[in-house]
Amino acid sequence: MKGTGGDNLKLISKIVIASALISYLMSKGTVKFTLEKYNVDNIYNNKNLKISEERADELFQLLEEESGNYNLDNERDLILTAAIENPNLSNVEKKVIYNLVDLIEEVPYIDKRVAYANLKELDILYDYENYNGTHLGDYVYNTNEIKIYYDTPNHDVLIHELIHSLFLNIYTNKLPYYFKEGVTELLQDEYFSDNPYFEESSYPYEIAMVKILCDMVGFDVVLKTYTTGDMSEIEKELNKYMVPEETKKYLENIEMMFDQFEEKDITDFDYMSNFLDYTKAFFEKKYLKSNKIYESYEYNKELIIKMVYGNSGNNYVEYLEENGYYVKPYFSKKLKEKDKEYHFEHFEDNEIDKALKKYKLI
Repeated sequence: MKGTGGDNLKLISKIVIASALISYLMSKGTVKFTLEKYNVDNIYNNKNLKISEERADELFQLLEEESGNYNLDNERDLILTAAIENPNLSNVEKKVIYNLVDLIEEVPYIDKRVAYANLKELDILYDYENYNGTHLGDYVYNTNEIKIYYDTPNHDVLIHELIHSLFLNIYTNKLPYYFKEGVTELLQDEYFSDNPYFEESSYPYEIAMVKILCDMVGFDVVLKTYTTGDMSEIEKELNKYMVPEETKKYLENIEMMFDQFEEKDITDFDYMSNFLDYTKAFFEKKYLKSNKIYESYEYNKELIIKMVYGNSGNNYVEYLEENGYYVKPYFSKKLKEKDKEYHFEHFEDNEIDKALKKYKLI
């Protein structure tokens, strides 16, 4: 799925150029835009351009006359420039990349210039013939390639792998597998999914573990660990309430528990027992039982237990049917503004089948 550089540049500008121009032109005083009229939500919403193509062309021409480039100190300009300048990407792929703008702006620890360099050289390969029914895609860090074996019309797999491409480096590549996948998929759910509070496709158990860690040490510590690759930040927070030797064993057991689950779709109960005992002790030391955080902890803990028995995919669906899902955002600022009151929600009759129609456990 390749396109010529000139065509790509022109077509992607029709989608994204207006938002990229705001910071530059306002700083130069060339054109007096109002942010209320030309913010991202007004320009681009639900994958539909909300200004005319003629107006986009006009803005693009104005940018060429004024500068010929973007302000690379602005995160939004940075990612848009990377997409526009990458000759490997098709127009559709560039539109998908544009969806990452809010995520990049809100994560304070991401190295924006490294992300720019990765996106500028990124290549996306489609290998549907080798789809094995389970594994949907990969981001290959060493070659800076995304390989897609299966995707949905909403580009869920591509977005997941694009998030990997923004955050994976020599340090973060060494993070535990469950942690990398859990945080990546939770970011995708909160920033891109129509159903951000339950996992529709691949990593429900990994996400549940990440949410528990967020409740234990804070979402900011988890996000910083994800972007730096340094698990010691999480260890330090846990050691404020627990013995360091126990914390070390706890984190090692979680990693082994999920590694075994990934390989065999089962989990040794010794690992699970250590996870349950340590987590329970931690919450009892840090929080009063009346704290509402116990709701999310109990919900995610009981879900993780479902990894041990039988078919994990069926177990997950049954758990949703019986317990619904817990509305609590961890990363997205927009969701935090929208859903300030944490609560349970349940599915209507047959609603869960529609919601999970694309469910596949990797």
